[in-house]
Amino acid sequence: MRSICLSVVMVGACGVPELAEVRQASSQCQKEVCGSNSPEIDQMGFHDLEMRGNDKNSGGFFLRDFRLDGQSYRLVVQNARLWGIGHSGTISGKTLTGAQIVIERDSPQGLKQYAIRVTAVDEIAIAVPPNDPRQPPTVETYELDYGEMFGQQPPSEWKNVCGNVPFVHPDPEFVFNETHGLDPKNSILFEGDKIDLETMTIDQTWQPKWFNIGCSGHTLAKLFMTRNTTVSQGQKNPAQYQATLKLLVADYSGLGHPFTVAGQALTWTGGQVQYFRTPTSSEALWDEHGAICLDTPRMTNPSTEAGAKEYPDIEQAIRDSGLARPPPCATPDPLRSALRFSGNY
Repeated sequence: MRSICLSVVMVGACGVPELAEVRQASSQCQKEVCGSNSPEIDQMGFHDLEMRGNDKNSGGFFLRDFRLDGQSYRLVVQNARLWGIGHSGTISGKTLTGAQIVIERDSPQGLKQYAIRVTAVDEIAIAVPPNDPRQPPTVETYELDYGEMFGQQPPSEWKNVCGNVPFVHPDPEFVFNETHGLDPKNSILFEGDKIDLETMTIDQTWQPKWFNIGCSGHTLAKLFMTRNTTVSQGQKNPAQYQATLKLLVADYSGLGHPFTVAGQALTWTGGQVQYFRTPTSSEALWDEHGAICLDTPRMTNPSTEAGAKEYPDIEQAIRDSGLARPPPCATPDPLRSALRFSGNY
């Protein structure tokens, strides 16, 4: 669980934690509970890759090859669709089945190599309907499994990179709000928005050589399915997308410290998203810097056993973090600059 994530963070001379210390605390969150989640290989999390194989990602992984039936292809993610471009043609859609993304990472035991296999390809409607011709109505989804390679030997065992279990809840509407219709084994790939899940920020510059892997029910998939990415929205608006990122992970301080768990009940509005249920109480108003103001934190009433165990007292957890609690939303002033609104139900 994420008990380490909420341990007391060292506080600087002015009473505000140093950013590096907040990053260290939040990076220790484990994927079953942490607000962002990510794909995982051998307990090493990652969420993006550089298509050309020139740069390592934050997990230390870099792309080595993309191949199918012994032939190598140039990997391309464009408009949230995976392509392989080779001398004899291209592979895309269902023809990607069986293709393997080979990645490498330095470790204390030496260079380790893994294959990520495209086990299945599907297509589903994007949860929030388009309101502009630039916005795609559907997105391709991929079941991605990984295995460690030893020399030229293919993996002997495959595991899903998301490691999800089916999200079970008696309310189908709540389940859809959590997964947006994605099968728990499936992921979405989308390019361009360079996202730092330690600071919970989105680069202001379009980065077309990088692509993200968003697992079902995880934050990156939610960003895409609610049209809070450049590809799914059809235009660049990183401030609004970052405000949604901060909201989804309950990064109240804006320094990258989440205060939520996967599966926690939440309703919110902003951009093209409307409250899926009328809130019974206000949580917070958000901009790209975090919570402008905070009324009732969502973990005041945990909706999962994991949440109840992780946050027996959310207000105490906020105090223990050493981070300043945003002021209550009692005045109308924040309404002028708020980009997103979250509530409890």
